[in-house]
Amino acid sequence: MDETTGKLTELPLAIELLQFEMQEYPPKLMIINNTSGKPIPLGRAESLSLDSVPIEGNIADWQVKVTEYMPYSAAIVSKDSVLFREFRTRGAVHSAKVSVTQKGKPTLYGWVSAGSHIFPYRSLKLTDSLSLVMADPEPKQYSSRVVLFTSNSDIDTALIKVNKPLRYKSWYIYQLNYNRDEGRWSTMSEFELVHDNWLWGVYLGFFMLFVGAIMLFVGYRESSHENINPQKEKEIL
Repeated sequence: MDETTGKLTELPLAIELLQFEMQEYPPKLMIINNTSGKPIPLGRAESLSLDSVPIEGNIADWQVKVTEYMPYSAAIVSKDSVLFREFRTRGAVHSAKVSVTQKGKPTLYGWVSAGSHIFPYRSLKLTDSLSLVMADPEPKQYSSRVVLFTSNSDIDTALIKVNKPLRYKSWYIYQLNYNRDEGRWSTMSEFELVHDNWLWGVYLGFFMLFVGAIMLFVGYRESSHENINPQKEKEIL
């Protein structure tokens, strides 16, 4: 839709999404209040980032150790336990095997995971009021591999990154959004196309500047030659 006129406009190209790709920051573990869902301590929430594993740290007055982490996994549920195994298919989740200890109390063991549009998240209950959870990883960068179909039947593939628009003739194609519910498994990309009406004018301006610079240079050389004193010219000869 043309934002200026509000009318639908037929574009000189079509875009087909081949694959959506996302890079994520390491997920973070935090302890939340089971009733409010808010992380503790209130007002200054603490977390443990899974930058490398094994890793350990403190959240409030709980000591948290992570012994295993998988960025692509799925839960295997049995009658009395839940395990996570590597699962590199659509909907796979981040998961971590943890142990949590509070001074003077028994150590708790289990798995926590961020959810996806297919699998629910999993938390580790610490007390009646508190649970350890894994927050959804924040996107670092995302992009779309696409096929461009043009009005003159040309076909080309390209990669469109967020904040790095693809330029096609006088068009800029921006990676605008994706399916937030599906996250890194998104099957939809939203693009914004911006037409640069002044592109050829800019090219013409650069050309005129270039020609003007050459003319100034040539004119300066001719002027310098004409201003040579004839007497000095004879002396030189």
